[in-house]
Amino acid sequence: MQSGIKSGMFIGSVVLFSLVASGIFLFLDNDGKEIGGGDGSEEISADAEEEKLRLVEYTVEDGDTWEKIMEKIGVDWNLGLEFLTISENAHNLASIHAGNEFRFLFDSKTEVLTSLEYDIDDEEFLIIEKKEGGEFGVDVREIVYDTKIVSGRGVIASSLFETAQEEGIPPGITLNMAIIFGWDIDFTSSVYKGDSFTVIYEERYRDGEPVKPGKILTAHFVNGGKDFYTFYYEDPSGYAEYYNEEGREMRRQFLRSPLDYIRITSGFSYNRLHPILNTFTTHRAIDYAASSGTPASATAAGTVNYVGWKGGNGKYVGVRHANGYRTGYAHLSSYAKGVYVGAKVKQNQVLGFVGSTGLSTGPHLHYEMLKNGAFINPLRMDLPPGKPVEKEYFEDFYTKRDSLMEVLAK
Repeated sequence: MQSGIKSGMFIGSVVLFSLVASGIFLFLDNDGKEIGGGDGSEEISADAEEEKLRLVEYTVEDGDTWEKIMEKIGVDWNLGLEFLTISENAHNLASIHAGNEFRFLFDSKTEVLTSLEYDIDDEEFLIIEKKEGGEFGVDVREIVYDTKIVSGRGVIASSLFETAQEEGIPPGITLNMAIIFGWDIDFTSSVYKGDSFTVIYEERYRDGEPVKPGKILTAHFVNGGKDFYTFYYEDPSGYAEYYNEEGREMRRQFLRSPLDYIRITSGFSYNRLHPILNTFTTHRAIDYAASSGTPASATAAGTVNYVGWKGGNGKYVGVRHANGYRTGYAHLSSYAKGVYVGAKVKQNQVLGFVGSTGLSTGPHLHYEMLKNGAFINPLRMDLPPGKPVEKEYFEDFYTKRDSLMEVLAK
């Protein structure tokens, strides 16, 4: 059996009713009693056709294409091409990603493929199934999870990630917590021993098995004795974002750091001994030690205004931002795809990769910021407050915030 493929026979005479939104196959015996599956089902017709069915599960591997997958699981390419064509307007099967799951259902007598499901991402899946008339229909449906609300907390001894791991908090939740608080706390330099955190998040299950956790609902971080809170809030119009306790978005114009949680080796200074020139020079930037190839990201949305070699800075990317700000990223080993002069970039979009080009003693990122042409210290700048909750939703926000505060306090 090929790598990535799991196959199983449904033994006995069963009636296939539907592929429910959770991705679980629901089966019923000849008396119409449920013998497997989950919630979200509908009643079946007494005249439903009896079949024996075979399920094949396949995990997409690096280098896989739709044609290769059809060959691996033994599906005629003409049918594979038909599926590829009818899926184009829902989700193109030519665009698949390693690690995502397929579920194929075959008629075990004829070995004809009767339906498939493909997990597009963590929230939606594609389904193609044969209709009563014999033609195939296609749809994109929401994945329905069983959700459990859990909490995690810890006191930092060395780093946020190590502490969270010791407390059994999933890495994805830790990363998201750091991203959410990343506009207020520089996790590369300003997290201290004794800092503490509490996080409330969704633990999700699919077909009874734990999967990637859901969203953070609320969190509290004590950093250097100062309290920081965040609350997930979706207003009645459907707009959702993370807010602080005052009802302002956590998101700001600038991130505190262009790298994720790397130690700072050289700070902003007007009188630093240059390690190569051996003379005292102005160092109006922050140097982040990081392994070669580490992604360096834009700290704010803007327009790329420089890409290329820039003297002692080596390979350099410059970005112009709103309100008179500019940032620079130096000593890169290479540039990210789509980064060129004039390109529009988003906050946290990768610009290039850490290297040691130019006057550099080892791999690191030199990060600089200017305001109206004058260098400023990125670590000391005051970030403008985030956008507030719409006035008509203030009362609703505060009610839900207070409820989450009570959960945090438990």
